[in-house]
Amino acid sequence: MARIPLQLPPGLVSDDTDFSNGGWAEASGVRFRSPAPGKLALPEIIGGFEKLSTTALTGVCRTIFEWSDGENLKTFAFGLHNGLTVWQAGDQADITPASGFTAGQINGSGGSGYGTGSYGVGDYGEPSTDDYFPLTWSFGTRSFGELYANPRGQGIFKWDNDTGTPAALLADSPAQCNFLSVAFTDQVMAFGCTDVGGNFNASCIRISDTEDPTEWTPGTANNSQQYYLSGNSRIVGARPIGRYYHVWTANQLHFGTYSTGWDFEPVSTGCGLAGPNAAVVVDGVSYWISPDLQFWVCPLGGQPAVLKCPIRTDFVENAAIGQNDKIVASYIAEVGEICFDYADKRDGYEVSRRLQYSVQEGAWSATQTNPRTAFVGASPNPVGTSYEGTIYWHERGKSADGGPLAASIKTGGQYMDPAERVMLLRGLWPDFRDQTGPIWLTIWSRFYPQDAPVEHGPFTLAPNADKVDFLVTGRIFEFEFSSNSAPSSWRMGKPSFDAQVVGQR
Repeated sequence: MARIPLQLPPGLVSDDTDFSNGGWAEASGVRFRSPAPGKLALPEIIGGFEKLSTTALTGVCRTIFEWSDGENLKTFAFGLHNGLTVWQAGDQADITPASGFTAGQINGSGGSGYGTGSYGVGDYGEPSTDDYFPLTWSFGTRSFGELYANPRGQGIFKWDNDTGTPAALLADSPAQCNFLSVAFTDQVMAFGCTDVGGNFNASCIRISDTEDPTEWTPGTANNSQQYYLSGNSRIVGARPIGRYYHVWTANQLHFGTYSTGWDFEPVSTGCGLAGPNAAVVVDGVSYWISPDLQFWVCPLGGQPAVLKCPIRTDFVENAAIGQNDKIVASYIAEVGEICFDYADKRDGYEVSRRLQYSVQEGAWSATQTNPRTAFVGASPNPVGTSYEGTIYWHERGKSADGGPLAASIKTGGQYMDPAERVMLLRGLWPDFRDQTGPIWLTIWSRFYPQDAPVEHGPFTLAPNADKVDFLVTGRIFEFEFSSNSAPSSWRMGKPSFDAQVVGQR
């Protein structure tokens, strides 16, 4: 008899062959996290979720923004395809502008080469003049906590934290803007916008006066600016990174610095941004997805580099074409995890799946349940929205809003004996911490790599079970641990198999 532990390297690997990845191959609703520095990151079920509000949003939300107003009240803005809603201290209000706002599309219809319009629409290298993208929003706040909001391709709106008054167009601001941000200088910044002459230019940046956000015309009496990025490329998005900026076009990264004014210089080419929400900044480092669905990372002041993803092939082959603008990047600080929500064509053309990257462990995982059209890693509980308009707190509780919380993780093919002899598995000694609800073990066995796998189980691993007995014979094994109960929680340790050699090669 031999006691063979199952303890594999953290992270999924699916871009390699079944027998060379040496670890976990598939997962859903599971992350890898280390209990302490220097300890091996182990699989654990992702936390539950529950409704933030019983009132559903009246449109599809693509962007969520979190901030605290002048009275330090936690507030969320939800940018919908047909309006703007805020949630503040338990109250939800519709603040859709009464004028100047036009409802946009729910879905994109762009070609695979462009995020803002169908391939061949408009002049080469320019955005479409028609609305071919799902309506996303961008937001920012100044020192007094007022909200500035931009529905992509439209004007800039301001909301003064009065739930009884809708947002209104910001006087004298650019008539059309593709992305908005507010800098540490308290200047409102319009990226890809109408220039001072009244002409839209996708590479134009306009910056308001520090003291007066309604002053956008450069002059001696103010410090507003107008700037054109080199290369005349379409600006897709921007993120503050400390007191600096990362600005992405369709194919470049630019770096923004401030001295007596703002200046933007190109950093690298071939690493543009897939969609306005496809980037997130974590501790002075930007992470994003480019239009060719490559993952990138760039520290403050550094050069962009490819972020290796051993499950990227599945993502690239199945991401829904023309729906890059639906990609949402976010960061859950409590668990050190970057999330990329995206539309997968196997499920249709709506956001349906998530890729997760542990910053500390460098480990990737994936989730195929409970899709979110928008997500923000608010602390201590992130907030996300469903396609139907339900708003949820996340990482809260041990259920899916009272229902079963599904999770699973599966290995690639494993030779349980170093000499590749035939093994009889006679049972498992479970090792799970904080287990609530049953876990099911399913085993697939083969004698040779090209054999059809034979399924065994599932075998129930009850909480606090000493051992689970079964009889499974083979050379090559795959193991899946799954759960789907309410409540449900677990963290895997080092489960061990009761195994015996019963045959030679």
